[in-house]
Amino acid sequence: MMIRRFFLLVMTFSLLCANAYGQAGSRIGQVAQAQDPVQARFAKAVQLHSQGKFDAAAAEYRAVISLNPKVVPAYLNLSSIYIQQGKEDQAIPLLKKASSLDPKNAAIPAELARIYLAKDRIADAETEAAKAVRIDPNNQPAQFMLGIIRIKQKKFTAAVENFKKILTKNPKDLPSRQNLAYCYLQMNRPDLALPQYQKLAEFRPKDPNVLRMVVSTAMEAGKPDVALKYANTLRTISPNDVNTLLTLAQVYEQKDPKQSKALLEKVITIDKNNYIALFNLGRMAYVSGDYKSSKSYFARAAAVDPDNPGPKINLALSEAQLKEYNEAAKHFQAALKLDPKNRLANEGLVDVYLQLKNYAAAVAQLRLMRDTIGDEKPSGKLPAGYTPPTLTDRIADALIEDGKYDEAIKEYREMIRKNPKDIKGYEGVARVYQRQNKTDEAVAEWKKYSEVDPKSPEPHIRSAVLYASAQQYDKAASEYEEALKKDPKNRRAMEGLAFVYRQQKKYDEAIDVLRREAKAYPGPQKPEPGVFFMSPDPIDQIADIYLEQGKFAEAEAEYKAVLQKDPKSQMAYNGLFRVYDKQDRIDDAVAQLRKLAELDPKNPANLNRIGDYFSSKGSDDKAILAYKDAITKFPKNRAAMEALVRIYKKQKDYGNAIEQLRLIAKTFPNEKPQTDVYTMQPQKSPEEQIIDLMLEQKNYAAAVAELQKRLQKNPKDTKTLARIADIYELDGKPEQALEQWKKIRTLDPKNPDATDKVAGYYIMMGKTDTAIKEYEAVLKANPKDSKTIAKIASLREQQQNNPAALEEYRRAIKADPTNVQLYTALVRVYIAMDKKDEGLKALEDYGKADPKNPAPWIALAQTYARDQNTQAVAEAYRKAIAADPNNRQAIEGLSEAAEQLKNYDEAIAMQRKLQELDPEFQQTDPTAVPRLLDLKGQTDEAVAEYRRLMKDKPDIAPYIGLQLVGYLESKGRIDDAITEAKTLAGDERLNGEGSIKLGDLYVKKDMKAEALDQYKQGLDRQPMRADVMTKLGRLYTEMGRDSEWFNELSALVSKEGVHVSYEAAMSEYKRIGKTAEGLAVLESILNKNAGDQQLAMTVAKWEVELGQNEKAVESYKKAIAANPRNYRPGQLLAELYVKMGRLDEAEAQYDVILKNNDIPAVRAAYAKLLESRGKTAQALEQWKLVLSGDPHNTEAKAAVERLEGKSQ
Repeated sequence: MMIRRFFLLVMTFSLLCANAYGQAGSRIGQVAQAQDPVQARFAKAVQLHSQGKFDAAAAEYRAVISLNPKVVPAYLNLSSIYIQQGKEDQAIPLLKKASSLDPKNAAIPAELARIYLAKDRIADAETEAAKAVRIDPNNQPAQFMLGIIRIKQKKFTAAVENFKKILTKNPKDLPSRQNLAYCYLQMNRPDLALPQYQKLAEFRPKDPNVLRMVVSTAMEAGKPDVALKYANTLRTISPNDVNTLLTLAQVYEQKDPKQSKALLEKVITIDKNNYIALFNLGRMAYVSGDYKSSKSYFARAAAVDPDNPGPKINLALSEAQLKEYNEAAKHFQAALKLDPKNRLANEGLVDVYLQLKNYAAAVAQLRLMRDTIGDEKPSGKLPAGYTPPTLTDRIADALIEDGKYDEAIKEYREMIRKNPKDIKGYEGVARVYQRQNKTDEAVAEWKKYSEVDPKSPEPHIRSAVLYASAQQYDKAASEYEEALKKDPKNRRAMEGLAFVYRQQKKYDEAIDVLRREAKAYPGPQKPEPGVFFMSPDPIDQIADIYLEQGKFAEAEAEYKAVLQKDPKSQMAYNGLFRVYDKQDRIDDAVAQLRKLAELDPKNPANLNRIGDYFSSKGSDDKAILAYKDAITKFPKNRAAMEALVRIYKKQKDYGNAIEQLRLIAKTFPNEKPQTDVYTMQPQKSPEEQIIDLMLEQKNYAAAVAELQKRLQKNPKDTKTLARIADIYELDGKPEQALEQWKKIRTLDPKNPDATDKVAGYYIMMGKTDTAIKEYEAVLKANPKDSKTIAKIASLREQQQNNPAALEEYRRAIKADPTNVQLYTALVRVYIAMDKKDEGLKALEDYGKADPKNPAPWIALAQTYARDQNTQAVAEAYRKAIAADPNNRQAIEGLSEAAEQLKNYDEAIAMQRKLQELDPEFQQTDPTAVPRLLDLKGQTDEAVAEYRRLMKDKPDIAPYIGLQLVGYLESKGRIDDAITEAKTLAGDERLNGEGSIKLGDLYVKKDMKAEALDQYKQGLDRQPMRADVMTKLGRLYTEMGRDSEWFNELSALVSKEGVHVSYEAAMSEYKRIGKTAEGLAVLESILNKNAGDQQLAMTVAKWEVELGQNEKAVESYKKAIAANPRNYRPGQLLAELYVKMGRLDEAEAQYDVILKNNDIPAVRAAYAKLLESRGKTAQALEQWKLVLSGDPHNTEAKAAVERLEGKSQ
């Protein structure tokens, strides 16, 4: 793909040459003439390149660069050769140079990003991909690359936005859609992933992997879909009987909805007014997300049965999904005329009003429901302490959304007036206050209820919850204690009080409360009826508190006391396992797992846990023995078998891994691949994994032989043939790969990939004309296939046959006149032919000939944009909008061009149009209009626009509010900014950002005490914010309160359950001259939390800095124990051993790391150590292993040559 893309640059050489040689006007001809040798060398290079003579071509490109260092295509084509040869490190500087010469070319940083990503240089890849997107936000490959990078970084929410942007432009981009679905699954949103996989299945209906993902995701989302048996039998008996078809459709629906739909569609071909078929087709379309079709079917069903409210309700629901809210409201109202008390219609109408932000109508409808049909009675027993929202609650919610808090409170006051003991009224008032972050007022409301019902513990429990959420733990504890005075055995109060004491680090008090709970509720814990979650065992919590404090003996005693009463307590054995694990008492921990296995002898899970535990501790040999033992006792223990495969793969023990996979395939011969619980991707079958392992060894012949065995069973298996072709390609055998794809095309003439593959191999072999003939053969069957025509045109471009390319692009445009990319390609060819003006005129002619087609005008605008002719860009976009007033691409383009021309009124008008098209701001920047108003010099209007957005969009109001604060600050209106920031400081949606911003503003006003308070609040919400910690510390210093800051900082880092940036904390300790004291604080925390790897590594680093190497060794060991799979602390320990001269221990540490991790940098360090100790043979072996993983490692090459010379 790289070669094909960069060859397109060949045609623009003369233009690039002119730009590179200067802007000398009449002298350009002379310069160009003087540079004819350069052009000749370049043409020769291209010819050699296209013939596949890469080394010779590379030499010519280098000659071109030495003659003229500004010829961008030479850098790009030379880099493409290096990439194809696997010399990415040599390609990178060429691409960087090309990017500096052509900074507006987004393809170059996108390619750099791809290379960096392949080399696992994630930060560099992100930088280049982001650069490409900044240059060209519409560059889909760059957006895709940025999405992949963010997946690597586990930034799934950000990745979602990248893939959604691509799909907005190209809904048929299947890799983007698949990655979007994957991200949703990683975000634990199968409901969002499912429509994406369903869309993939529409595009690739025969792809079993996609269909498997649809099924697995649907099951995860609670929509099971199972295969159907014997369905065709019934159809053959009575193929055209309507009742039979309807019965069949009902049977098929759960197992094969498509078949069910087909049957229903057949019914309406026989009886077009069949109500049952129409209604069910609408229902199925609605469930599948095809709201346009469901709307159509329900409208027809409503016409067939006009007195039935059902189809009208479902028609309205479909319209609501399509955001046709006014139409939906009409149909809900029509249904309510037929059935005024229909709850679904009432609920739907309320939801529509809320979507339209018509809060008054929503409130009126809810009040009507309250007066006529009342609250819905819940089915089943509800969890303790939970009551579903009432209609009054919903009325209040609508009033709150409308900003009418006082009216919402009046609704609840009316409830209290009618029944002073109605707890829902007090709860409602408290909730309204809580929405406004008025904790004290909310608590005051519960006190009023306490006066009405003085014996109830409930108001105290609710008040305690409010105080605890506000981190006012003393007040929370007091309220819980009051609740327990009224109900000494109230479990919620006891659990809450224990939680509060733990937050305050009052461990003895927490343990006392938990012992009271254990006494009140003895024995194994069971969930109460109607309760969703079982209460945590109080003894388990007591032991957990001891573990927090590092009191292992006490924790152990608690569990052993349980076992004395109940020798079969699984809770106790699990607890002892945790106790021993924390102390690295591995044998004792394993003994508990063995005991658990004895207690549940028919379950292999605990035996598997033994293997898992050894593996987590880096003891793979013991893990292998444990898994083998589990398999001996449970021969069909697939989890243990797969665990063995994972270990063997990690150890690169390919023989045992393949043997184990063959055993899995034999033991589970017909089992379908499961979905991996970690990646949510379908697991590969054992057979596929065997092939992968062979490929990892580059044993291509064995892999092909393995696949040939499959073909013996099914010679027509096109997927296996395609896999063989891929392997031949990896093995550098394009001729054999080509033969496989020819077989595939013979077996499956409609295979959409076959011709592209065949043509691609011909191109790879330098037979472009043959490739073109392949595409021309496709066109004989479908002469209007614009994509195939465009491929021929592109190949003609690569051959520099521009006249032929021009004709092909014209033919493609005729077949697909709305494709902007085809017009852009057409102009590119004209430019390559030095006929730019003709190209521009051609686009204008296309636009004039088809007044309703915006595509030619958009392409024209993009062409002018490359020339930076902004006036012409704007005019072209205006014509595109005239052709299609709702074309988003044209509106966005005109807005940007108008802004560049300082035509702010037009830019604002375009942004408002975008807001109309995208009222939920899914793709539109809500702050664009205020920004433009500011550029226009209308500051007050900009502020008003921010406030309008905040009112109209309450869901995003806090985020817009932060933008407003920043804007006011930039205008020097600090007081106004502070006023605005105060309203944001307590908003939980901002997670402390409002407080941090308010603190920054107070600093500007020299209001240090106020800033201090805000920074503290911000840091409470975001304790990992190192920058806020630094700001807070500097304020304390400026106020001369360093000693107070030391105490405050120590309390913060010691706070239970709070993770801070320990490195930032140590930097602060060092800044105030308390390095040793601060380190002592962190060491004491580490003694209680030995499992915190980040903390252990920070402590070790600073111990080394203070020269406390022996202590650092122990800290690094704790870091390793916390997560043995992370090699970094082990590497640092090895380096410390070297520094301390403890070289035997350093060797041993390196050996442990490399046993479980193949890290070239670690192996190189190990090799250097061995060489420094005169262990030449061992050092040589390590350097060779470095080279096997990184063949281009120059340091390793030099070391191997040097050491082999010594051995000779």
